[in-house]
Amino acid sequence: MAVRVDLNISLDGFATTTDQTAEDPFGRDWSRLVAAYADTRTVRERVFKDTSGAGTTGVDDQYARAYFTNIGAEIIGAGMFGLHAHPNDPDWRGWWGDEPPFRVPVFVLTHQPRPSIEMAGGTTFHFVNASVSDALQQAARVAEGKDIRIGGGPS
Repeated sequence: MAVRVDLNISLDGFATTTDQTAEDPFGRDWSRLVAAYADTRTVRERVFKDTSGAGTTGVDDQYARAYFTNIGAEIIGAGMFGLHAHPNDPDWRGWWGDEPPFRVPVFVLTHQPRPSIEMAGGTTFHFVNASVSDALQQAARVAEGKDIRIGGGPS
Protein backbone atom coordinates (compact mmCIF):
# COMPACT_ATOMS: atom_id res chain seq x y z
CA MET A 1 0.00 0.00 0.00
CA ALA A 2 1.19 3.49 -0.84
CA VAL A 3 -0.27 6.88 -0.07
CA ARG A 4 -0.63 9.11 -3.11
CA VAL A 5 -1.22 12.85 -3.09
CA ASP A 6 -3.33 14.24 -5.93
CA LEU A 7 -2.70 17.86 -6.80
CA ASN A 8 -2.87 19.39 -10.25
CA ILE A 9 -0.70 22.46 -10.59
CA SER A 10 -0.02 24.57 -13.66
CA LEU A 11 3.50 25.32 -14.82
CA ASP A 12 3.08 28.88 -13.59
CA GLY A 13 2.24 27.70 -10.06
CA PHE A 14 -1.56 27.73 -9.86
CA ALA A 15 -3.21 24.82 -8.06
CA THR A 16 -6.76 26.11 -8.08
CA THR A 17 -8.83 28.81 -9.69
CA THR A 18 -9.60 32.12 -8.07
CA ASP A 19 -13.16 32.48 -9.36
CA GLN A 20 -14.98 29.55 -7.75
CA THR A 21 -18.62 30.05 -6.75
CA ALA A 22 -21.34 27.75 -5.40
CA GLU A 23 -22.88 27.72 -8.88
CA ASP A 24 -19.55 27.11 -10.63
CA PRO A 25 -17.44 25.15 -8.11
CA PHE A 26 -14.42 24.81 -10.38
CA GLY A 27 -14.47 28.36 -11.71
CA ARG A 28 -14.00 29.37 -15.32
CA ASP A 29 -10.24 28.84 -15.23
CA TRP A 30 -10.40 25.22 -14.09
CA SER A 31 -10.94 23.83 -17.58
CA ARG A 32 -7.95 25.80 -18.85
CA LEU A 33 -5.73 24.55 -16.03
CA VAL A 34 -6.58 20.88 -16.57
CA ALA A 35 -7.45 20.81 -20.28
CA ALA A 36 -4.83 18.25 -21.34
CA TYR A 37 -5.82 15.90 -18.53
CA ALA A 38 -9.58 16.39 -18.99
CA ASP A 39 -9.26 15.67 -22.72
CA THR A 40 -7.90 12.17 -22.16
CA ARG A 41 -9.95 9.13 -23.05
CA THR A 42 -9.72 7.89 -19.46
CA VAL A 43 -10.97 11.08 -17.82
CA ARG A 44 -13.69 11.56 -20.42
CA GLU A 45 -14.99 8.07 -19.64
CA ARG A 46 -14.43 7.97 -15.89
CA VAL A 47 -15.33 11.53 -14.90
CA PHE A 48 -17.53 12.83 -17.71
CA LYS A 49 -19.26 9.51 -18.58
CA ASP A 50 -18.28 9.75 -22.27
CA THR A 51 -18.13 6.14 -23.48
CA SER A 52 -17.65 7.03 -27.15
CA GLY A 53 -13.92 6.21 -27.06
CA ALA A 54 -13.04 9.80 -27.90
CA GLY A 55 -10.16 11.54 -26.18
CA THR A 56 -6.40 11.65 -26.29
CA THR A 57 -4.40 8.49 -25.75
CA GLY A 58 -0.82 9.71 -25.30
CA VAL A 59 1.23 10.35 -22.19
CA ASP A 60 -1.58 12.36 -20.55
CA ASP A 61 -3.92 9.38 -20.85
CA GLN A 62 -1.24 7.07 -19.44
CA TYR A 63 -1.05 9.39 -16.44
CA ALA A 64 -4.87 9.43 -16.13
CA ARG A 65 -5.06 5.62 -16.21
CA ALA A 66 -2.38 5.40 -13.53
CA TYR A 67 -4.35 7.88 -11.42
CA PHE A 68 -7.24 5.43 -11.15
CA THR A 69 -5.21 2.20 -10.94
CA ASN A 70 -4.85 0.30 -7.65
CA ILE A 71 -6.76 2.80 -5.49
CA GLY A 72 -8.58 1.29 -2.51
CA ALA A 73 -9.75 4.47 -0.73
CA GLU A 74 -9.56 8.24 -0.97
CA ILE A 75 -9.35 11.07 1.54
CA ILE A 76 -10.66 14.50 0.52
CA GLY A 77 -11.47 17.76 2.22
CA ALA A 78 -14.94 19.15 2.77
CA GLY A 79 -14.32 21.69 0.00
CA MET A 80 -13.69 19.00 -2.61
CA PHE A 81 -17.05 17.47 -1.68
CA GLY A 82 -18.70 20.90 -1.71
CA LEU A 83 -19.70 21.17 1.94
CA HIS A 84 -18.45 24.76 2.12
CA ALA A 85 -21.06 25.71 -0.49
CA HIS A 86 -23.85 23.65 1.11
CA PRO A 87 -22.97 23.39 4.83
CA ASN A 88 -26.52 23.15 6.16
CA ASP A 89 -28.14 21.08 3.41
CA PRO A 90 -28.57 17.50 4.68
CA ASP A 91 -29.63 16.41 1.17
CA TRP A 92 -26.45 17.70 -0.54
CA ARG A 93 -24.76 14.73 -2.23
CA GLY A 94 -21.70 16.52 -3.60
CA TRP A 95 -21.10 17.95 -7.03
CA TRP A 96 -19.78 14.75 -8.54
CA GLY A 97 -23.21 13.57 -9.75
CA ASP A 98 -25.00 10.31 -8.99
CA GLU A 99 -21.99 8.19 -9.98
CA PRO A 100 -18.77 9.84 -8.76
CA PRO A 101 -15.52 8.80 -10.46
CA PHE A 102 -13.87 7.50 -7.29
CA ARG A 103 -15.48 4.01 -7.15
CA VAL A 104 -13.96 3.41 -3.70
CA PRO A 105 -14.74 4.51 -0.13
CA VAL A 106 -14.04 8.24 0.23
CA PHE A 107 -13.36 9.83 3.62
CA VAL A 108 -14.41 13.47 3.67
CA LEU A 109 -12.67 15.50 6.38
CA THR A 110 -15.17 17.82 8.03
CA HIS A 111 -15.90 19.44 11.38
CA GLN A 112 -19.58 18.55 10.94
CA PRO A 113 -19.94 14.79 10.38
CA ARG A 114 -23.09 13.49 8.71
CA PRO A 115 -24.32 10.03 7.71
CA SER A 116 -22.41 8.20 4.99
CA ILE A 117 -23.77 8.37 1.45
CA GLU A 118 -23.63 5.36 -0.89
CA MET A 119 -23.46 6.35 -4.53
CA ALA A 120 -23.63 4.38 -7.79
CA GLY A 121 -20.45 2.78 -9.06
CA GLY A 122 -18.95 1.85 -5.69
CA THR A 123 -18.30 5.27 -4.15
CA THR A 124 -19.37 5.72 -0.54
CA PHE A 125 -18.70 9.07 1.10
CA HIS A 126 -17.87 8.86 4.82
CA PHE A 127 -17.84 12.19 6.67
CA VAL A 128 -15.31 12.19 9.48
CA ASN A 129 -14.18 14.73 12.04
CA ALA A 130 -10.66 13.36 12.28
CA SER A 131 -7.05 14.25 11.71
CA VAL A 132 -5.51 13.26 8.40
CA SER A 133 -3.59 10.56 10.29
CA ASP A 134 -6.78 9.11 11.79
CA ALA A 135 -8.57 9.29 8.43
CA LEU A 136 -5.60 7.51 6.87
CA GLN A 137 -5.95 4.68 9.40
CA GLN A 138 -9.67 4.40 8.60
CA ALA A 139 -8.94 4.38 4.87
CA ALA A 140 -6.23 1.72 5.29
CA ARG A 141 -8.72 -0.59 7.00
CA VAL A 142 -11.01 -0.59 3.94
CA ALA A 143 -8.43 -0.24 1.13
CA GLU A 144 -7.69 -3.98 1.07
CA GLY A 145 -3.95 -3.40 0.58
CA LYS A 146 -4.45 -1.02 -2.33
CA ASP A 147 -3.17 2.56 -2.43
CA ILE A 148 -4.86 5.46 -0.68
CA ARG A 149 -5.14 8.74 -2.53
CA ILE A 150 -5.35 12.10 -0.79
CA GLY A 151 -7.12 14.53 -3.08
CA GLY A 152 -8.09 18.15 -2.92
CA GLY A 153 -6.74 21.63 -3.09
CA PRO A 154 -3.43 23.15 -2.11
CA SER A 155 -4.42 23.89 1.48
